[in-house]
Amino acid sequence: MNAADLVTGDLVLLEAGDRISADLELAETHELAVNESMLTGESVPRRPREKATVFAGTFVVEGEAAAVVTATGPRTRLADPASAAEIMRSAVLSSTGRLVRANGRWKPVGDPMEVALHALALRAGSSEDGTITRRLPFDPVRRRSSVIVDGVLHLKGAPDTVLPLCAAAPGAEQALQDMRRRGLRVLAVARRAAPVVSAAQTATQTATDVERDLTLLGLVGLEDPPREDVAEAIERCRLAGIKLAMITGDPRRPPWRWRASSPC
Repeated sequence: MNAADLVTGDLVLLEAGDRISADLELAETHELAVNESMLTGESVPRRPREKATVFAGTFVVEGEAAAVVTATGPRTRLADPASAAEIMRSAVLSSTGRLVRANGRWKPVGDPMEVALHALALRAGSSEDGTITRRLPFDPVRRRSSVIVDGVLHLKGAPDTVLPLCAAAPGAEQALQDMRRRGLRVLAVARRAAPVVSAAQTATQTATDVERDLTLLGLVGLEDPPREDVAEAIERCRLAGIKLAMITGDPRRPPWRWRASSPC
């Protein structure tokens, strides 16, 4: 459904794979399941029935339904956190991983973390329009990646390397520590507060020259839970007399969150 084509009172038909582009009241449902994680953070799909409301930015993952449009654009529930679309635009533009629909199915292409960001951006209705004049890929020294689109720099990366490049953002450090205590993998997303120089000038500049004077847009937390077969693998190691050690690669990320989530 294209949101621009919908008005209040329209009747729409939903099926698995559809992105819901307006707030809708369900008139008829058949085994309908809707992923509302963009709005609620809940990963388990909701199974609404007739007369219930489903919201813009969510996805149909199972079943079919007929529904009536009750709100569009800025009047939808998704519009309340509209700033999320701005954050996700910068996060996706500075990424190359994408979620691609092929043969009726969604397929991840590229880095899984960047694919997850793209999935969130799709749910937020974020746009990827614009002309790219330069891309600065991630490297292990900078620990960030950026892109210049229509003369504006968009950047994402490890908070420790991004926050020092940003203007003061009250509460950002506390929010970062809270997210890390929850065991989340955190990315900082920022944008150049003013347009950068021309493409010709930019081509001769280093990443340090370009990635400066940033405005922090927000922090994105990604959960990276243990795989389902971890408990069995750990038990086999123990039975075989193999000693286990957990190495996170990040001294600030609390490994006990993963340990607590595993039955072993």
